[in-house]
Amino acid sequence: MTLKHSKPSKLPNTPNGVRIARVCRSYACACILLAVSSGCGLFEPRDPEEPISVRSTYTPPTEPAMVLENMAAALRELNSVNYLRCLSDTGTGGSFQFIPTPAAAGIYSVFAGWDRSSEEAWFLNARSRLPSGSTMNVQFSSPVAQGVQPDSVAYDVPYDLSVPHGQAGLAQRVVGRSYLTLVLDRRTGLWSIRRWQDVALSSSQPTWSDVKGGLSQ
Repeated sequence: MTLKHSKPSKLPNTPNGVRIARVCRSYACACILLAVSSGCGLFEPRDPEEPISVRSTYTPPTEPAMVLENMAAALRELNSVNYLRCLSDTGTGGSFQFIPTPAAAGIYSVFAGWDRSSEEAWFLNARSRLPSGSTMNVQFSSPVAQGVQPDSVAYDVPYDLSVPHGQAGLAQRVVGRSYLTLVLDRRTGLWSIRRWQDVALSSSQPTWSDVKGGLSQ
């Protein structure tokens, strides 16, 4: 018995058949064009995202008072790099020293080994605790120069600091006085804080020392 292979069916050669064939071809071409146009960018490299910009209002401190202006701007802009630039290191004027109030020193053991890196730690921790859209602010009153040398000056500076960190049991606004010794780096002609002593206005008044200690735990 011989098997016969059936031929594939064709559309009838009629006006309706021709019309159907044309519609099918048009539909197939449309699908191909759609697939090509949709996939054009699938394998192309994407443009890199813009980095998050950090505000920076920093003026090279060729005068001692400019250091305080830079520090206030660094707190307001939450810029830890510029904050640290206000503090001296072994390359810019000697090792930085912070002296907390006696009350804060008795509460926070972290002050036993406080250094420039500790300043960065409390700043970053404070920044991480701020509500979205909030910032830190400090108001320095006019500094009173108590000793002026060609490469150093001592300042007595009242301050009013606000840090809305939201941590229970820790003041978010503090006031006090800062006794600062600023030194000049003769290589660069820039000033920075080498010694910072925090002083309370009263025994019951929390200070910047308490904020630093509380946000370093």
